[in-house]
Amino acid sequence: MTELTWEAPGPGSWQWDSAHMPGPVSAGVQELLPGAMAEGFKTFTAEYGLPISHIEIRFVNGYGYGSPQMGDLASRAVLPPEAAEQAMATRRWREELRWWTEEARPEIVATHRVLQSVDCAALDNRALADHIDAAAADFRNSVTVHFKLVGATAIPVGDFLAHCRDWGLPLEECLALLVGEHPLTVACRPVRDAIGDGRPRSLDEVRALSSAASAALDELLETVGCWGIGRYDFSGRTLGEEPAALLASVLADPPSRPSEKPLRDKVAADERELFDDLLEEARFAFSARDDHAVVGAVWTLGIVRRALLEAAARLPLDSPDQVFQLAPSEVAQALRSGDGDVGNLARARAAAFEVASAATPPPMLGEGGFGAGPPPDFVLPGAMGRVLNAMGAYMGAMAGAAAPMGIGRGIVRGRALVSFDPEDAIDRIEPGDILVTTTTTPAFGAVMPLLAGIVATTGGALSHTAIVARELGIPAVVGAADALVRIADGVMIEVDAAAGEVRVI
Repeated sequence: MTELTWEAPGPGSWQWDSAHMPGPVSAGVQELLPGAMAEGFKTFTAEYGLPISHIEIRFVNGYGYGSPQMGDLASRAVLPPEAAEQAMATRRWREELRWWTEEARPEIVATHRVLQSVDCAALDNRALADHIDAAAADFRNSVTVHFKLVGATAIPVGDFLAHCRDWGLPLEECLALLVGEHPLTVACRPVRDAIGDGRPRSLDEVRALSSAASAALDELLETVGCWGIGRYDFSGRTLGEEPAALLASVLADPPSRPSEKPLRDKVAADERELFDDLLEEARFAFSARDDHAVVGAVWTLGIVRRALLEAAARLPLDSPDQVFQLAPSEVAQALRSGDGDVGNLARARAAAFEVASAATPPPMLGEGGFGAGPPPDFVLPGAMGRVLNAMGAYMGAMAGAAAPMGIGRGIVRGRALVSFDPEDAIDRIEPGDILVTTTTTPAFGAVMPLLAGIVATTGGALSHTAIVARELGIPAVVGAADALVRIADGVMIEVDAAAGEVRVI
């Protein structure tokens, strides 16, 4: 077996993004993600007065490593202290999310629908290459928009969490107040309403209930059919390929949001008005978080995937999956030129990918720079300090703490379904199982209604796994780093969300 080397891909420290990329990723993600992510980040960091420019993403043996990059502050049109002051005074996120809802989102959805309506099989090779280029461009644009809007969610939500921390309020109880409606829940509502009290056992039975149910299901599939479900990659299957999961999501009964009164009463009387204001802004912003993540990034995964799989049938590959070892630009070029060497390239990369998939990457590479130690124990004054404090609280809740964290309050028992690969888990889930895995995407909410609980090795209280589990009222523990080592597939386990513990029974 080839021995892998792990060297920092640049100066400073680099952290493995195990929450979003727990395994090596496709050549397409490596080609398209870094530039789009950096462009989006640079916009919001400047607008909110953050001193960093962006998170630089590079790949080592196919694994994504990130390193924050300092911005050229002197060249900014508005210097950070003034930008932060303006952002907080005007509640900048309000205008940004209005732009998303009223302008950017409709335009992006329209482009997605046009691209996914294309019959790829009916295209000749040159037209398919053009379609792949268009789908890749749609991915870049949508991902850029998603990262532009990170600040619009992170700052108001993080500001609320930072104040709650200062008030001594429990993080999980505070986040429970933000539970709203996941985009998948919203998309499924018309079908759920058309079904009424019915309990169909398949999508065909949904269609047979009424013409209204059938029409609502068609619209649902047009909306969510291309959403990537298993992983943040073109190689991951989509909701359209998982009818049982989609039906489970349609039939799910999400819990209602708890009252804020118990927590509010714990805040000093003269600060309750501030609590109310921060909570209102956090709820407003949080409702859009997974919407622009799903409509932006996750939807485009399936559009590109569909085009690449059609190309795979026309290229000299050993298996269709080898097409994901090629970047979209390489696939398009091979379709146009008839390059037969592309098969050898895909084959060599597939062999390296197999070796990398069995590895355990170091959590950090390089020395010095960001990530080398804890942040300084002081807070800058004024709006800039408030913005930095909010961003720190938000990112900390995403990444998680040193110990596992429980999501929700229930205790559940069930058979452990242990899987390093969420898609393997999808194939084996039985109702009442407790999934033990690395991470899940936002669209994985379609599978969660089948589960009694979930345990993830990565992530914190604001990870996608935690958010969807909270939205659906499913007990979970995230950040249980050694769960895949300690828990054997098929054993009975107990998830105690209130205690943040997982026990083999």
